[in-house]
Amino acid sequence: MSTLSQAKLERRVEVLVANGQHPAAQAVIAAVGYAPASLAHGAALLAAVRGGRSQTQALLAEQKRATGAEAQARRAAQRAMGSLGQTARAIFADDAATLTALGLRTIHESQPAAAGAAEGGGEQAVRPSEAAAELLKRWRQQVDNALALPPDAGARLAAAGWPAARLTAAQASVEAYAAADTGQQAAIQAYQAASARFAADVEALNTWYTRASGLIRVAIKDTGPAGQTQLRELLGLDL
Repeated sequence: MSTLSQAKLERRVEVLVANGQHPAAQAVIAAVGYAPASLAHGAALLAAVRGGRSQTQALLAEQKRATGAEAQARRAAQRAMGSLGQTARAIFADDAATLTALGLRTIHESQPAAAGAAEGGGEQAVRPSEAAAELLKRWRQQVDNALALPPDAGARLAAAGWPAARLTAAQASVEAYAAADTGQQAAIQAYQAASARFAADVEALNTWYTRASGLIRVAIKDTGPAGQTQLRELLGLDL
C-alpha cells in the first residue's frame, strides 16, 4: 500500500489521469489496464475524495455550531429551572406533597449534596455522566406540574416571582434545549457518517493508485531504457 501523504497522493493521481491520456503514455499503459476508461475511474475516485473533504469540513463546522447552540440552550434552561427549584423549595419547605409533585425533596429528606443540586436544577444540575434525556424528563415534569399546581399553591408561587407567564417561558426554554440537543445529535451523526465515507474514499483512491503506479512502472521498464525518465515524469511517477 502506498505511504504517500494524502496531498501527494491526490496530486499524483491528478497528473496520472490527465497525462495518461497522452498518446505516448497510452501506447505503454493501456496494455496493463489503464486505457482512458480506467483513468476515468481514477479521476472519479479523486473527485469523490475532494468532494468528500469539502462535505466533511462543512459538516464539522455545522457540528461545532450545533454544539455551541446546545450548550447555550442548556445554560438558559438550567438558569430558569434552577431559579424555579430554589424558589419552590423556599416557599414550600413544609409542603412535602407540593415539593414531591415538582420533583424536589424537602430539607428533612436525606440526600447527597450533588443529588440535591441536580434536583434543583442549579449550576451543578448537569453532571457529566447524566444523559440529556434524564435531565429533560426531570425539568419537564417540574415545570409541567408547576403550571398545574392547585390555585392556592400557584398563587404563592406567583407571589414569589413565578407567575404562569414566567413558568411558560421556562417551559419554552426547556423545549428549546430539547430541540438544540436533538439538532446536535443529528449534526454529530451526519459528520461521523461523512467522515467515515471520506476515509473509505481515500482508502479506495490509495488502493487504485498503488496498483496503477506499480503496473505502470513495470510497463515503462519493459519498454527498454530509451524514454523511461521522460515517461515517468509525464505521468508524475517521480513527483
